[in-house]
Amino acid sequence: MDNELIKSKHRVNQFGEVYTPENIVNEMLDLVKDESYKIESTFLEPSCGNGNFLVKILERKLETASKLDMQVYARYVFVSVTSIYAIDIIKDNIRQAKDRLLEVIRREYSIKMGTVVPESLLRSLKFILDTNIIWGDSIAGIRQDNGQGIVIAEWKLAGDTVYRKDYSFISLCNRLGCVVEQEYEPINFNEVYNIKKKKSSDKLFEEFDF
Repeated sequence: MDNELIKSKHRVNQFGEVYTPENIVNEMLDLVKDESYKIESTFLEPSCGNGNFLVKILERKLETASKLDMQVYARYVFVSVTSIYAIDIIKDNIRQAKDRLLEVIRREYSIKMGTVVPESLLRSLKFILDTNIIWGDSIAGIRQDNGQGIVIAEWKLAGDTVYRKDYSFISLCNRLGCVVEQEYEPINFNEVYNIKKKKSSDKLFEEFDF
């Protein structure tokens, strides 16, 4: 873990950016210890910095996965990654967070399987990280790259098939009825980077699986 607590006084003054040290991260995760080790448990970090919490959450999930059937280890990795979400207002934090999560994935996959992550799976996991780890303002609910509302993608894996729905972040925060912004065609989890939107654009109100 990166033990640097601040990057600059300017960033502290402008954004209030101070990273959480590793011992505090572990102590806080231990408050929900059982959940933090569950592969399918959902976590959202609304001010993720460069990923200190995200890295530890993923390491815990993959520790659990490493004790299960190696024949379906790739699926456990996929579910572990799809259930982690994060937002940060500083662009380089998002880049570093995704890079650090990929490093964890590569390392743990190599330890468990004795080989590199297959290219198709790695491409899918990168797509998930690009979707779930968001450069945005979690208070305003706005993306920084295009000024549009933040959406949170819900991923459900049934066998090898992925089902995706996008929810309005603001509606999730308000819990007044979760707005489904977009639905997608089912697809194999190894090819999720090719996922296509369903033609219907009608917005629905459904519960997000927290």
